[in-house]
Amino acid sequence: MKKALSLFFILLLIFTTIILTLTGFYSSSLPKRLLYNSPDDIKLSPVLSLKDTTAAAVSEDSPEVKKLMLFNTIPVGEIKLEKTNRTFVIPGGEPIGIKLLSKGVLVIKLGDVEGRCPAKEAGICPGDIVLSVNGKEVLTNEEIENAIQQSDRPEVEIKLLRNSEEKTVYLTPAFSKQDGCKKAGLWVRDSSAGIGTLSFYSPDTKLFAGLGHPICDADTGETFDISKGSVCGADITGFKKAGGEKAGELEGQFDEKSISGDILINCECGIYGTLNKATFNRDAVPIAFKQEVEVGNAEILATVEGDTPKSYSCKIEQINHEGTKNLVIRITDENLLKTTGGILQGMSGSPIIQNGKLVGAVTHVMLDTSEMGYGIFAETMLERLNSAAEQTSEIEKIAS
Repeated sequence: MKKALSLFFILLLIFTTIILTLTGFYSSSLPKRLLYNSPDDIKLSPVLSLKDTTAAAVSEDSPEVKKLMLFNTIPVGEIKLEKTNRTFVIPGGEPIGIKLLSKGVLVIKLGDVEGRCPAKEAGICPGDIVLSVNGKEVLTNEEIENAIQQSDRPEVEIKLLRNSEEKTVYLTPAFSKQDGCKKAGLWVRDSSAGIGTLSFYSPDTKLFAGLGHPICDADTGETFDISKGSVCGADITGFKKAGGEKAGELEGQFDEKSISGDILINCECGIYGTLNKATFNRDAVPIAFKQEVEVGNAEILATVEGDTPKSYSCKIEQINHEGTKNLVIRITDENLLKTTGGILQGMSGSPIIQNGKLVGAVTHVMLDTSEMGYGIFAETMLERLNSAAEQTSEIEKIAS
């Protein structure tokens, strides 16, 4: 009898542990919102089911709120279901040249002038963005220097942006004997340029998405706050092969004849904007809803030579619905592994295709194993693309 009771409690403990583990897993790993076009698009684990909540709908257009049930009995959270149309886009893979002008001028480091640092004395820090000097907007290093030289005051008023908050400081320049002029002790950057990959293009809105991650300043690591930017085509002329714990990198040159466009947004999910000129020889494909992405075989479109993307096999190994590192991918294409060693810097934005749908874009390479990297959901990028569409609409209203 005691043995039977002991066995019962052991089995009960095991069962309870399994239930608690599954409950914790599903409540943290599943998205809080699912988009769908038809009921068949709502794909859940076989152990999960949906149950109506008692909350009344706010309106016909508001999302349905459902309870997620484990084994049809244990609640593990709530989920919003929102019906929407399928979006079709042309997958990219083409290399693009990226040019950005900062919103204001980014401070990257401070320096002494004749034994003192005026910028440090004024409370300026690396990572600050200089917006104006003596009330005059500045967008370049040259404009800062001119404003300081032309000032007839002992102090100059500098308006900064720090952590999204404006701040005003007063700086007393030092006279540099070597340069024969007043200096602030500021090292700044007003522009950035590089090569990335186009993720997809919407022929309906003329908008594009690229990179899948933000363009950050190389010195501060902060997202580059842009006043304006542009993209053009690029020709890949070579690459540094990945190896050991060192990331490889695509090398190329800008080619303004093939692609041209304007960047509207630089954010944690990539760059977004309009294309004025581009030619694609691929058909549009649907963007997958997050719940349709599966662990298993897929392909990426990437360019490692010239300007024409090719398809390479990969495998989606993990899926995470939190943040922007949603997919863990492994390159399985022997050709690509032999040629480049895996994922290279500059391949960020390479579209990931699975079951005929655009499921995401490559964003990062894992430094300790370059055959593996991360990707972002295409659905997430589409949401940012829609933000760019709204911004374009506002700009057109103002212009008219």
